[in-house]
Amino acid sequence: MKTFLTLLVAALVAALVVAGAGLYYVATVLYPSLPEVDALSGYQPKEPLRIYAADGTQIAEYGLERRIPLSIDEFPRTLKLALLAAEDARFYEHNGVDLVGVARAALVNLADDSRAQGASTITMQLARNFYLSSAKTYARKLTEILLALKIEQTLDKDQILQLYMNQIYLGQRAYGFGAAARAYFGVDAHELTLSQSAMLAGLPKAPSSFNPISDPRRARVRQRYILDRMRALGYVSEDEYQEALRAPDYRPPAPAPRDGAGASVAEQVRRLLHEQQGDAIYESGLRVWTTIDLAEQRAAEAAVRRGLDAHTHRHPYSGPEAQGDPAALGLADAAPDAKAIARLLRERPVLPGAEAALVLTAAEDAVTVMRADGTTERIGKPGLAYARTASAARSVARAGIRPGAVLRLRAGGQGLEITAPAEAQAALAAVAPRDGAIRAMVGGNGADHLNRATQTWRQAGSAFKPFVYSAALARGMGPSTLVNDAPVELPSRKGVWKPKGNGVALGPIPLLEGVARSKNYVAIRVLQHVGVAYARQYVTEAFDFDPRRIPSNLPMALGAGEVTPLQLAGAYAVFANGGYKVKPYLISRIVDATGAETFRARPDVAGEGAPRAISAANAYLVTYLLRNAAQRGTGSATNALKRRDLAGKTGTTNDYRDGWFAGYQDELATVVWFGRDIPRSLGRLEYGSRNALPVWIDFMREALAGVRERPLQAPADIAVLGGVPYSVDHLPGHGFIDRVDVPAEPTDDAAGGPDEDWFQQLFR
Repeated sequence: MKTFLTLLVAALVAALVVAGAGLYYVATVLYPSLPEVDALSGYQPKEPLRIYAADGTQIAEYGLERRIPLSIDEFPRTLKLALLAAEDARFYEHNGVDLVGVARAALVNLADDSRAQGASTITMQLARNFYLSSAKTYARKLTEILLALKIEQTLDKDQILQLYMNQIYLGQRAYGFGAAARAYFGVDAHELTLSQSAMLAGLPKAPSSFNPISDPRRARVRQRYILDRMRALGYVSEDEYQEALRAPDYRPPAPAPRDGAGASVAEQVRRLLHEQQGDAIYESGLRVWTTIDLAEQRAAEAAVRRGLDAHTHRHPYSGPEAQGDPAALGLADAAPDAKAIARLLRERPVLPGAEAALVLTAAEDAVTVMRADGTTERIGKPGLAYARTASAARSVARAGIRPGAVLRLRAGGQGLEITAPAEAQAALAAVAPRDGAIRAMVGGNGADHLNRATQTWRQAGSAFKPFVYSAALARGMGPSTLVNDAPVELPSRKGVWKPKGNGVALGPIPLLEGVARSKNYVAIRVLQHVGVAYARQYVTEAFDFDPRRIPSNLPMALGAGEVTPLQLAGAYAVFANGGYKVKPYLISRIVDATGAETFRARPDVAGEGAPRAISAANAYLVTYLLRNAAQRGTGSATNALKRRDLAGKTGTTNDYRDGWFAGYQDELATVVWFGRDIPRSLGRLEYGSRNALPVWIDFMREALAGVRERPLQAPADIAVLGGVPYSVDHLPGHGFIDRVDVPAEPTDDAAGGPDEDWFQQLFR
């Protein structure tokens, strides 16, 4: 007995010594070494870069972590109660550590030595998420407990819960319940139902295991457990509980298109900011407002899609874009494997207006296809019409349409019909002439990140001629100047340069007619007259063209220089605004995560401080020429808009490699480019008037809806003599150049030239 008492006393003393040593270690070493938690009160979570249209509509988000930080009051009551039921029902009662739960977990751990710690309160989880690793050791658990106690001394309960609900990882790249509501249900947090709240509250325990998208069965089991807990704890009534149980089975929200409205715009903004700030933009919470008019942006994207689709259907069907193994897809035994088919189709690029589908059965009069969502469609003869263009025999089989083939569908007038991905590309840039604000920009078709509106440099063809004519007007020419539309032969390094004309050479014709008919010989003779060196300096200084990309020879008159669509739109804006130089800009303001404005655009405004690029008379005369071209010349298709205030010029490069239309109204200058990423022909007779101009018309119809038509107003430095406008600096007999390379007497070559009545008619 004495020995037992001695051992007991020794054990107690040893226990006290160990406990004392432990307490001493905690008090003198561990606790002082804990990180400071004061910063939690001002914690700013990593937030993605968000980009908005001018009206505040979000068009893109970039970041590794999806976050939508909310205040504690912005989280719905049912969500907070569901979370407490799942994770920490005594949250508002304990001081950061639930001693009963810790003791229970310790007994379990001692029994099986698995060290599978439990009983972590919300405060303890917060401490772990912010400061500790997920390693399961006793030392980490002790540190976690001490940190939780320290946090509870610094923050109140609502602050702790708000931090937790904004910081916890919940799968699908979503951090916090605000982002999770959007990721799993496509709604804002305040719109969550009780059923949805219970499902989200099950995620902190194991985001991958209870993810309703990847494992709906386990997610449903976890959801039911939380609803049961909420009822048992009195958080919900029986009626609310039963209603939540009757909620429909979970269905993920429809995925947003990878390239929604403004994709080109958003990518351009991301690229610009990344060049300045690096990867920090993905987590610093910047909010960027652009100049984009969302309605115009949508109209631009739709117009480009329709234009590319029309080009595709002007040429033979190229066949299916992929071929799956019929046996592997279950087609051989007429038992399609919907999951395998869905996987195959989801590997295809998302192309708006051209949905991918897989052929189940194929015959000459009908084809059955399956979509990625498992639904099937029958395409009859009308929907097969385009596919038949693949072969002279007009055969569906010859087109390669067989079971397992992946093809594209579009909505047609008589139902679904087969289409094909566009092999061409197009870009559109629309700029406000007043200050250069980019109102719409489309960088191409598809999911790549090449912005052809800003990154593709191409020859502009005849769309560049107005700048040469502007230089000529500055030297004394005018709309009535007679220029000889006759073949030219000029010496070159390779011998003799014989540029091609446009149609029949007409001999001496007014510049007005030469512009309208896009006469190459006229442009060359005009440039030759004013001088290449002068014109090159003029166009680069007045319109900010890159001198390294503008040739120092006569082909400049035919658009041999390289431009981007946005650059060309900015240059045409000078004509539209009366001659002022404005710089296209995309970002209007930037706000940081704290709400402080860090940038606001202050653009030069035409007539209000913007420098002059050309005289008001010059801008008026160019617009006079280009309105005539839009109404009576190569751009006459613009008459479909039933407006007389449109000005513009078509452009086509050699072998139909590029098609352009550049045009404007007082409030909007828009350029459309058509071509291929690797330059080659778009096809026979693919002029800019055939491919780019319809896109321009389609877009401007929407962009100018409700905009009042504006007649051309002559500025003070324009004089009208005999119905013909002249610059007051270059009047007939006083500096006006009345003819260029016109023979002294009419010749047979010029027999097609104008008579007096025809000449006067041009200027009515």
